[in-house]
Amino acid sequence: MKILDIGCGRNKRKDAIGIDIVKLEGVDVVCNLEEGLPFKDSVFDLVYASHVLEHVHNFIQLMEEIWRVLKPNGKLIIDVPFFAHEHAYGNPTHIRFFTWNSFHYFTSENPENYISKARFKILKRKIIWSTSPKLYMRILNKFFTFIVNLFPRIYSYYFCYILPCESLHVEMEAIK
Repeated sequence: MKILDIGCGRNKRKDAIGIDIVKLEGVDVVCNLEEGLPFKDSVFDLVYASHVLEHVHNFIQLMEEIWRVLKPNGKLIIDVPFFAHEHAYGNPTHIRFFTWNSFHYFTSENPENYISKARFKILKRKIIWSTSPKLYMRILNKFFTFIVNLFPRIYSYYFCYILPCESLHVEMEAIK
């Protein structure tokens, strides 16, 4: 299995090719994501994008590049800050925010999918309340994450600022 970890920083996933804008330990390819991905078409089985998409100006172009380098039915795993959390808008390097529906624009079902030629099938979406390693936070996280994901749109419209969730986890499959 060929794996790409974009924006890996110092935390590159095992057995992956790590790509980042800064040459750090573990980074295999130094590249500016704004300029595309330096790989041939349809070479990766899996692409990770953990807390990197919120830093990119040309988000749609990068999604198209990820789709291009994924094999047919290749998997994309995304973690991004959820729009209502302090971490989303508190970091001055964050350019955009993500909601439950942000990645739906790259699916065949969305009538507004004309924004991009990239097509994905959403396999899984999950709003995550907290990623804190503390035991009591992990317990609370299981409870609040479960409740929020029962009705994610209702949560997003009415309760997200009362009980802000930290991140959004999305798993998608490239449709080619």
